[in-house]
Amino acid sequence: MPWAVAGLALPALTVLSGLQLLRLMVATVVSVHRDRLGAPLAGLALFVLLVVGLGFLAAPVARLLGRGHALVVAAAGVALVRLVVQLVPDALARWLLAPAGVVLFLWFVPLWLARGSPEDRDGRGFGLALLVGLALDTALTGLGGGWDYAWSISPWTVALAVLLAGAALWALAALPDPVPGPPGRRVAAVLPLAGLGPALFLHVLAWQNLGWQAVLGGRSPGQAFLLVMVANLAALAAGTAASLTREVRWPVLGTALAGLAVAVALVGRATVAATVLGQASAAVLVVAIVRRATGPAAAGDRGGAAGLGALAAAWTAGMGLFVLLVFAYYAAYDVVLPAGNGWLPALAAVLLGLAAAGSMRGRGGQADRAPGGRARGRDLVPVGVGVALLAAPLASWATAPGPAAPVQDEGPARPVRVLSYNLHFGFDVRGWSDLEGWPGRSRPAGPRWSGSRRSPGAGT
Repeated sequence: MPWAVAGLALPALTVLSGLQLLRLMVATVVSVHRDRLGAPLAGLALFVLLVVGLGFLAAPVARLLGRGHALVVAAAGVALVRLVVQLVPDALARWLLAPAGVVLFLWFVPLWLARGSPEDRDGRGFGLALLVGLALDTALTGLGGGWDYAWSISPWTVALAVLLAGAALWALAALPDPVPGPPGRRVAAVLPLAGLGPALFLHVLAWQNLGWQAVLGGRSPGQAFLLVMVANLAALAAGTAASLTREVRWPVLGTALAGLAVAVALVGRATVAATVLGQASAAVLVVAIVRRATGPAAAGDRGGAAGLGALAAAWTAGMGLFVLLVFAYYAAYDVVLPAGNGWLPALAAVLLGLAAAGSMRGRGGQADRAPGGRARGRDLVPVGVGVALLAAPLASWATAPGPAAPVQDEGPARPVRVLSYNLHFGFDVRGWSDLEGWPGRSRPAGPRWSGSRRSPGAGT
């Protein structure tokens, strides 16, 4: 059914575009505020936090426009802003556009979670949509050679942006009419949504970071790409299994927490176990958090009922934690921190674990998905997407240029000049996005060989 596909496609594509806009906002703020205006890192963090703080306005906007219209504005706005950003190379224009798209993305999530759906009455599908969006983002980045395609303005990148925006708008139009959401949500059940921000930090920093996996894991880019996409498939399989159970009980959650602890202990070495186990464990925790936050109240739950405002507050607080973790991590490269930044992944894992444990209070809130709990074909769509995305690293490997043929050069030995440079974003000295023009700027140095790389964790 088209509307069943739309129920997964719209949040997944919005997560994809929202994460790209968030990445682009941080890189653009660094380019405009820091490189041009000399603003300190603390000022940049404050600006980004103020933008994220506008996510708290989701409930007032919904009251002003109506929830249905507000959801349309948020979803369509994210898709269209992402499309326009692809067409505009100027750094200042992107600096103005990207924050607007991020705010719309922040509004979309609580509006979507508060919206009832005939097929997803307890909202568990958003946890899987979040994982699908992350996998799509990494697949597109890997196909671009490790670069976000937002930095490249070419016919194929523009066509891709048009295709994704069109798909999001189609999914929005194909959605069925909303139904009343599950009654009795409690504030205590909604608060664990704040753990999604630390989970995203772990994904962005290590588990989805192709540069991190290649450099720290000692792998070729192609091997790192394949490993991350296999880990994404494992995450989608684990998340789907968790979503199909009648409820996520403590033995399952405890196993996921133990797996997360092992993965974070190995994160600095970017081992295969750390990547696969980390993604799969976090997927179970994310699905459990979303199910608890958006399902009906458990027997014995106490506390006031939570509405859209509580959903928006918990989600926005989590994204605030994400921003703080990101800037704290990169502050260590500008200033000397007393304890460095190696402990921040562990802190993020602790915050995610506490949120997941908090979601188990009362062990309720996860109603039966259907009589008998039998999986239907469309329930396995996220796993099918993960399998299909394995074609991305294979396509990247098939189209990669082969090794250069050796050149026999007789005569006395001569010095060879090699130029290697590390890029954090694609703006040139004019402030225009011109990634393709970078190789030409190395020619005055007269190198025999020239290459560039993306630094692990760079916002590109």
